[in-house]
Amino acid sequence: MQILTDSVLRAHWFRTHEKTYFISEDTRLTPAARDFIKEQGISLVTNGAEAVCCADSCSGRQTSEKPEDMTHLRGNILVPKTHPQIAFRGMLDSLEAKIMEVQVIASENSQPWLVEALDEVLAFVQQVLRAEVMDEPVAEMKLLGMDQEQIHYESQHPQEIFGISHPLPNFRMGNVCVALNELRAFVRETELSAVRAFCEGGNCRRIDIVQALNRLSSLIYILFCRQYTGQGGKPCSRHPAPSANTVKKRFPVEASGRHVHLTREAVRALFGQEDLTKQSDLSQPGQFVAKERVKIITAKGEFDHVAVLGPVRKEVQTELSLTDARILGIDIPVRLSGDLRGAGDVILVGPKGIYNAVGSAIASRAHIHMTPEDAAEFGVRDGDSVRVRLDTGRPVTLDEVLIRVNRDFSLAMHLDYDEANACSFRQGDTGVIVSGVCIPGTETGSVQDTACQANTQAAAAASGLCGSSAPKAAGQSCRRAKRCLITEEAALQLLAEAGGSGEICIAKDAIVTPLAWDTLKEHKLRVVRK
Repeated sequence: MQILTDSVLRAHWFRTHEKTYFISEDTRLTPAARDFIKEQGISLVTNGAEAVCCADSCSGRQTSEKPEDMTHLRGNILVPKTHPQIAFRGMLDSLEAKIMEVQVIASENSQPWLVEALDEVLAFVQQVLRAEVMDEPVAEMKLLGMDQEQIHYESQHPQEIFGISHPLPNFRMGNVCVALNELRAFVRETELSAVRAFCEGGNCRRIDIVQALNRLSSLIYILFCRQYTGQGGKPCSRHPAPSANTVKKRFPVEASGRHVHLTREAVRALFGQEDLTKQSDLSQPGQFVAKERVKIITAKGEFDHVAVLGPVRKEVQTELSLTDARILGIDIPVRLSGDLRGAGDVILVGPKGIYNAVGSAIASRAHIHMTPEDAAEFGVRDGDSVRVRLDTGRPVTLDEVLIRVNRDFSLAMHLDYDEANACSFRQGDTGVIVSGVCIPGTETGSVQDTACQANTQAAAAASGLCGSSAPKAAGQSCRRAKRCLITEEAALQLLAEAGGSGEICIAKDAIVTPLAWDTLKEHKLRVVRK
């Protein structure tokens, strides 16, 4: 069975403007593909005859035109527009609109952490919609670094996680909290719509969808609590001053134009061969530019002679600049390589065929490749975000540049062409880390940890935490947690420092992860918030 999407139809129509499209007997069309066929007046032909447009799900009667009071449920099956599953799809569409509305409010109120978090939520809702339409299982839920169990735990223990009891929403919390509370209510309405669509008589055909929406409402509640308590993605302090060796250490900067990474399956489809042919090596060991080239096509534009990078990967990835995406008429997220959440759809064309690269197009986030030795010299770790000054023709400073550490890497920062053109980049230009973003829980001595510790120590001095005056149980010592975030790793370290017993004192606004709580409770290490 083959699935015909609107992306394939749009690319075909853009190239040929033909009003006839030939399909095999086992081809199934997505609803968006059928809408495009209707818009452009395209005729589908199979086995020499005009394809049947649709069939009534109740009577089984086949018809060449879709009645206005009916719509496609799946393939060419028609149902009334009031059908519970169609109503559920409408709720998902409305939920996407509501998420974007809250993102606008968050942006207007200078809450970039929330905008980014809701990007993940939006991408997940789109995955749920696709899973329902394509009759596929919902992908494993992993949002904001938490799985379903972690989301459930954090939403049920606000006292432990945020230092507050379950808050009752009110207008005095501010418009961002009010918007999040409304979004949570809307998610619950969507969950109820799913129950009406899939559950009957004690049986539920899509328990995965119902459960995913239930956990999604819990996640929105977590975002609400983070916003209300001021713990939403904020660093422990303002950007700390860099150490002397960090300022002096420079690294090369490289600009990367549009290119694609292919799977072996895509190489076969596009070039009719098993592997790529190396043309020249790149700066990162083992990476190369291939001799092969592809064309990128969408309904609104195309790019010819696009570079292919090797070796082959597990997933097809199309890396564009945001300007490229605008020319192609698609929306793409800014993501790190390999993170294809919410990625755009394009068609890749090679000399031997085409490849429908659904969910492959992203704009690459600025990042720095380092070896472990480089990272130690800079005082950073894998996954840290830093501020970088680019010493170029028009010097600029970029925030939230991601650190990537691997023994096989070569020291270099990568920009896309939009960023390179904005700063008048020339080959041979360099960059320097001017400060780090405070990442709670990092090791002592890193760029980030200096500010975290200074901030926590200042808070402790102001409130008398864990000093000589801190209360101690008989035979116990009060160990002070010098972290803004207590992770499981940090909890084990504190346990070792306490000799397996005693208590630790932490600030009221310190965040303790669920796994850290479990570790402390298991070893009967008492936690005192002050």
